[in-house]
Amino acid sequence: MMLESAIVVFMSMVLGQTWIIITQPGYLFDFMGGVIDKAHKVPKLHKLLTCSTCMAGQFALWIYPIQLLIRCTGYPDCFSYCYDPVVHFCIVAVSIWITALTNKLFA
Repeated sequence: MMLESAIVVFMSMVLGQTWIIITQPGYLFDFMGGVIDKAHKVPKLHKLLTCSTCMAGQFALWIYPIQLLIRCTGYPDCFSYCYDPVVHFCIVAVSIWITALTNKLFA
């Protein structure tokens, strides 16, 4: 369980940083710039789409339950026994904290 949590934290941190890089002009998703600029009317959505820390938290929020669902495929009621909201909250909090820390250290 601890290794799976660490993998989710690492994946969400890397995906959050990668999202910010690939949405810049000249990269793979540079067309998202127009969508992000249109989201400027909704400040919270604009901040989410332009903040690597926010994106890391969103990725952690979604990766952990999806990873559990994939692991529990074929086992009835496995998700309800394996899912722990406290662990999920801790994974999201740690992902946000580590991403913010790496942004401060390497920026």
